[in-house]
Amino acid sequence: MTRWVCGGVAALLVVVALLFVAGPRVEAETPPGMVPFEIVVVPAGSGRARLVPAWERDGALYLGANEISAMLGLVKFWRPELGRLILAGKNHKVTVIEGTDVALVDDGKILHLPGVVFLWEGQMMVPLDLFVDAHGEPRPWVDAPLVFSKEARRLRLGGDKPSIRFAAIAADSTGWTLRFESTAQLRQELGGWGRSEFTIRLLNVSYDPLLLPLPTEHPWFQGLRLQDAGDGVDVRFTPGAGAAGFRVTSPDTNVVAIRLGIVPEDVDAGRLSAFASSGVSLPRFRRIVLDPGHGGADSGDQVSGGKESELAWKLARMLRDRLEDDLDAEVLFTREEKENPGPEARADAADRSLADLFLSLHIHGREGGPAAFLAKAGSGVAPTPSALDDLGFKPFGEGQAPGEAESRVVALAVLESVAGALEVSARGIHTELIPVLAGVSMPAMLLELGTDPRKKWSEDRLRAVAEAVADGIRHATDLAEEDR
Repeated sequence: MTRWVCGGVAALLVVVALLFVAGPRVEAETPPGMVPFEIVVVPAGSGRARLVPAWERDGALYLGANEISAMLGLVKFWRPELGRLILAGKNHKVTVIEGTDVALVDDGKILHLPGVVFLWEGQMMVPLDLFVDAHGEPRPWVDAPLVFSKEARRLRLGGDKPSIRFAAIAADSTGWTLRFESTAQLRQELGGWGRSEFTIRLLNVSYDPLLLPLPTEHPWFQGLRLQDAGDGVDVRFTPGAGAAGFRVTSPDTNVVAIRLGIVPEDVDAGRLSAFASSGVSLPRFRRIVLDPGHGGADSGDQVSGGKESELAWKLARMLRDRLEDDLDAEVLFTREEKENPGPEARADAADRSLADLFLSLHIHGREGGPAAFLAKAGSGVAPTPSALDDLGFKPFGEGQAPGEAESRVVALAVLESVAGALEVSARGIHTELIPVLAGVSMPAMLLELGTDPRKKWSEDRLRAVAEAVADGIRHATDLAEEDR
């Protein structure tokens, strides 16, 4: 195993599962009073998996120091006459002594262990708690990233995306709070805040249901579920009927708390926000700006059926007809057929039109279903001087902040409608730094259509997309109208 993993921690994606097994599958003799397990270490690439023995006694899991030091790239210093073992990493070291239940970290901090260190078959057996804390995250002295779940019997080693490590629901006299903690800085993006469904996205983190089971079914957070969303994790639930309002806070950089209050006066006083009758209160889109991607000398991708710029122009014209006929909307374009204005010019044209919705259209050469993109708002652009702000000027790249929630609702409805019309799976909603989207101050999305090499982008297929986009926009706005 050493030749597989030593010195290569940063290059590995190692998934370790702990399973109960019978004695014959563990080659080493089982220490007295212990229950045997096997750890499956799976290296990246073509390396074969290796089974490593582990044991449990009185709730403490033990690994051999040889195996764990190889996994973490540690150097061992063994003094048999003293029964002392030092495990040294790049920046830290830890010392354990046979027969004791304490460890010395960096010669200055004492760490209490759930069981004693002991010698067995020529190597020291150490509790896994020496390397991970109560949340299954690495101890501060461990340089390599690893995550462990005792419930799932799984240890994962590698450079994964920051993850949600804690989720719990707590109550006090004025309401209930759902609290999430992450292994790194946690940011959120509110999606919908309706009484029928509340949605919020935790950005740039992952969620593993095996490592962190959610709180059990709760009357105030009904149907609580988490789902990976590409650029984060979507949290969805139905607020309890007795909830008067909500508030989302970040009491710490790696914490997001969603509070459901029960005191109506807190809404009146501004301590809680009121629920929307539907997820997001959307306006009726009377004026819509279509942005056909690329144009002029920039033809975009060459896809089955032609150049992206030309196909996007055809799609925009078909969609304009559908929006004018079906939604009685006024439709404007950001460019002429042979033009290719920059993102600032496209965004400026949309803002000057005082439109209600901005939709950018692209047909990508990648295979697969449609994807929707939203802008990352609040990217650190300097604020507009007050004199210009009074005249209605906005800093380019900051305009999406007021329309984030509405953009997501429209994107979801359009994406589902288009995927259904093309009979393919949608590729999800993604948030990126897209200048043309961030530059407009209205709800905005970019629709990217993937290609199927077996199907040409014919006029009939483009027309089906145009009808589906119009249906998606109508569906989102109709729901909002019904609830008002």
